[in-house]
Amino acid sequence: MIERKAFDDYLEHQRDPREMVEEMVRVIPADRHPFRTACPDEIRGQLREFESQVWDATT
Repeated sequence: MIERKAFDDYLEHQRDPREMVEEMVRVIPADRHPFRTACPDEIRGQLREFESQVWDATT
């Protein structure tokens, strides 16, 4: 038998999908927008930090 982690509280940590849908509705049809987008805004710092760590680990 394979042991599986308990995911009892997994859904409690999910964000409201409406936020992402609204951002896609705004960005996708736009004539001009950043090549890469991150939503929500507060995750941008986390993404930059992660990318920096990956860059440092692979160079």
